[in-house]
Amino acid sequence: MEERFKGIGASPGIGIGKVVLLERKEPRFVYEFLLKESEVKKEVERFKKAVEGVKKEFKQLIKNLKKTPFKEVKQIIETYISILSDPLLFKTTIHCIKEEKVNAEWALAKSLEGIEKIFGEIEDDYLKQRVQDVHYVVNRILTKLQSRQEISRQVPAQSVIVAYDLSPPEMTRFLSGEVVGFVSETGGRTSHTAIVAQALKLPAVLGAKEISQKVKVGELIIVDGLSGEVIVNPLSDTLKKYQEKQKKYKEYCQEIEHFAFLPAQTLDGYTLKVMANVELFEEIPSILNAGAEGIGLFRTEFFYLQQKELPDEETLYEYYTKVVKAMAPYPVTFRTLDLGGDKLSSALEFTPALNPA
Repeated sequence: MEERFKGIGASPGIGIGKVVLLERKEPRFVYEFLLKESEVKKEVERFKKAVEGVKKEFKQLIKNLKKTPFKEVKQIIETYISILSDPLLFKTTIHCIKEEKVNAEWALAKSLEGIEKIFGEIEDDYLKQRVQDVHYVVNRILTKLQSRQEISRQVPAQSVIVAYDLSPPEMTRFLSGEVVGFVSETGGRTSHTAIVAQALKLPAVLGAKEISQKVKVGELIIVDGLSGEVIVNPLSDTLKKYQEKQKKYKEYCQEIEHFAFLPAQTLDGYTLKVMANVELFEEIPSILNAGAEGIGLFRTEFFYLQQKELPDEETLYEYYTKVVKAMAPYPVTFRTLDLGGDKLSSALEFTPALNPA
């Protein structure tokens, strides 16, 4: 029987294939164990060893990605590495182990709760999505601590990956061409999962509630990354409709790719420059691939929204330099800080107010 799910179209395109279901990655239980004083030091070392193990895996993944064109994924993995050493996660967990004399898993779970509270108070959607990155890193550490094995990710051709949650590192395991789309119960347009799906040029629908609990492996599934709709076991008429829509979309993409790098010139010979509006450094590869001749507006406030405290002059200089170098030889126009109303940094004290616009 045909069944439909609604989510957020996070990466455009139409994917038609068979369901490959990934099990939910979160550990079901984290138990609390009280330690003897003599066991505390060993438990801290066990935690540090797990963190180093995950860091080593991330660095190996970055090394493997050097052979691919997916710079966005490499940048996201580097973010994960920075999370591993973030004081809110690393030092807080060690402090909890020492002061409360509890096992590393329990201390790590408590640290995550504290981080979730901080993110829960943030209004900006992009920054809210970053808590998923912390969740993924924590789960990787727990996998090491609990000595659980990673599941094999070999999939048949024409597969659609369906999961409760999808992380960028997992998505990079499907670069060999068998996967035609992604569906996840979590995530949104500004999540790293969406950015990676766009980089892979694969359709993705995120936020499709309960889908991983209701679909079965091998079922036929349609992923519409344009509308955010997912159809399981489509009727023959539905399948034909989407096969035609898929064909037209591919033709449309080929057409715009053909025109993307042609000079933007009017009939009377006036030449224009087509530039992009950008919020994140990670967007740069995609706008260059689309033929952008510069950044007409770089919204600097989004860098502030990513920080726990106000960045100093040197930090801003390094970040803006990285943007300019990535766009060279094209120009970049930075908009001065625009915080307030609907965009407020957690690094500032403020009184919430409606956006006057």
